Amino acid sequence: MKKIAILLSLIINVSATQLKVPSAYSTIQAGLNAASSGDTVLVAVGTYTENIIWPNVNGIKLISAGDSSNTIIDGNQAGSVITISYNQIDSTTVISGFTITGGGSTNRGGGIALRGSPKITKSNINYNSANSEGGGLHLQGSSPLIIDVTIHGNVQNDNGGTVNNGGGICMSDGSSPLLKNVIISKNSSQNAGGMFISYDSNPTLENVIISHNTNEGIYLWSSSLKIKNVKIAHNGGYGIRMIRESTLSKCENLVIENNNSAGIYIAQTTPITISNVSLLNNIYPFQIVGGSSVTFENNTIFSNSNPDWIYFQDNKSTIKLSNLIENGKMIAGSGVAFQAINNYWGHSSGPFNSETNPMGKGDTIDNNIVAYPWLSSPNLDAPPIPARNIKILSKNRKKREVSIAWNSSEMSDISGYKIHYDFKENYPLSNSIDVKNDTSYTFSGNFVDGSNILSVSSYDNIGNESGYSEYLIFKLNDPTAPFEWVSSALDTINITKLNLTSTYNLQWGISTATDGDSINYLLYAKIGVNPPEEIFDTTSTSVPITYQEFLENIFEPFPTVSAATVRFTVYATDGLDTVKVTGDDRVVLVNRYEYLSTESDGIPTEYALHENYPNPFNPTTTLRFDLPEVSDITLTIYNMLGQKAKTFNMQSTPAGYHSVTWNATNDLGNPVGAGVYLYQLQAKDFVKTRKMVLLK
Repeated sequence: MKKIAILLSLIINVSATQLKVPSAYSTIQAGLNAASSGDTVLVAVGTYTENIIWPNVNGIKLISAGDSSNTIIDGNQAGSVITISYNQIDSTTVISGFTITGGGSTNRGGGIALRGSPKITKSNINYNSANSEGGGLHLQGSSPLIIDVTIHGNVQNDNGGTVNNGGGICMSDGSSPLLKNVIISKNSSQNAGGMFISYDSNPTLENVIISHNTNEGIYLWSSSLKIKNVKIAHNGGYGIRMIRESTLSKCENLVIENNNSAGIYIAQTTPITISNVSLLNNIYPFQIVGGSSVTFENNTIFSNSNPDWIYFQDNKSTIKLSNLIENGKMIAGSGVAFQAINNYWGHSSGPFNSETNPMGKGDTIDNNIVAYPWLSSPNLDAPPIPARNIKILSKNRKKREVSIAWNSSEMSDISGYKIHYDFKENYPLSNSIDVKNDTSYTFSGNFVDGSNILSVSSYDNIGNESGYSEYLIFKLNDPTAPFEWVSSALDTINITKLNLTSTYNLQWGISTATDGDSINYLLYAKIGVNPPEEIFDTTSTSVPITYQEFLENIFEPFPTVSAATVRFTVYATDGLDTVKVTGDDRVVLVNRYEYLSTESDGIPTEYALHENYPNPFNPTTTLRFDLPEVSDITLTIYNMLGQKAKTFNMQSTPAGYHSVTWNATNDLGNPVGAGVYLYQLQAKDFVKTRKMVLLK
């Protein structure tokens, strides 16, 4: 007997052939065409540009020698990447370890078009397109096993016709696939960016995430759906849309959250029951139209945002034994006595209605909602309620610490909480921490300086976990707050011997650090063409500068200069972030003409014509000159064409220090244009010319 067993083993091993691509067969198609049932087509790492037509042979295994990150089948927009047209193909046929991409120019199944039911595992079906149905996959009477697969970025092109279904997956004609450990994300279609399920199909979804797809996450048309541990989130329309006698035939731990319309939309006549669903943070929790008869039982409906959140056209539907918390106002059609009894409304006092229950502190209902009797505490058979009222207690960027807290759950069977966080809006959030029964937590070193996203879920004593609370979005490096100048943009001070103790007050507004750190202000001064220098580091929002300080710091290094321009700017810093004051530098024109005149004893020893001040100027400037003796002088201003603009004739001018002011007008009193001008002093044998600039 032992010899017979060994012989049978040898026969089996010999009959199961391994066909290698590309070492033995140049293409995957060639390897498949040569394969028999039970054979393995082993594909080396690389990219293969092919549109594969699966042969009518069951039991072939198409396996990557690498994995989906490095073994790629690219359809080059020339049709479906893989087409399996034979119903006899079952789960002994395996496709494993590939990225299937680039399918296009086909009506159905840009990535994979299926009539058979193979096992597809450890693969990515990404960035394919179809003109009619199933940008990623199209299943027709097909029941494949789809396990550990990502279906991402596929497109059902809007062809302008009536059939535009299923960006990620489209299935019909009694298809009953199992999807396990599958992510369906960022696919797009006119109907159901995620999945379109139609014509008596009955898929089973286990550990599936359907997120960030356009329009519906799931569109259920005349079909049923079995669900276990499924999250439908952040889709562009309804979470699930159910029409034409569709049902959720089994539902365990379904979370529908943050979708951009109703969590569930139902339009059909067959009575159905929706149970064990968490409807969180959607625009509406659900919409019931067209005479649908729906019983909502043992659900948690939390923080859905529309102020009038449920509209019932008739009294065929009911809500019972559910937790309804922090939603908008529940309303029903005129004359409808809608039954919503035995629910928990977020407070033991029941829902608020100004007429029927004015003392209620729970969610609000209109007069057509029959809510009494209500539950005074949450229904523990419904899914857990997420953490409520999450807030930041403190934030310290220097220590990179963030402390948060939330309210303890009203549900007595809650065993603990999980904090979920990420640095961009992924779903699910990439990181989590189980904090057990704590209702506060301090992070240290977990967050980045940019945006951080945080949420808190709860879980009960049998392991059921809620969906996410509302997101808390914050920045660890919230910038130091902007601030503005108080001082005017331009000031002039004239220094004399009598006002050296006078002060010029430079002022600005208050800046704050959002984490409470103290703010220091760094004041910089720029004198003339010299680079700016820090002159003060202060916690005050004003700095008084004496005229004596101006005199010493501006003019002592430049004893021959009689006037200068000082530009001030200021920065606020908490030691990590720094922000400049809003607005241009403050400009101060400083002159010491009178100081110099009173400082000099006697009279000048020589004729002199000094630099005008200010220069450039608009509209006035001062022209200074020195006379050592009584003189007849002429001070003439010319434009650059040599034409006289203004003449000052001064006869028998006494010896001393003199100045005249020119207001940019000519001898007729008319304003002159902007530009460069020359001014010339003539006194006896002394002639001196200087240049100045008029700005307009």
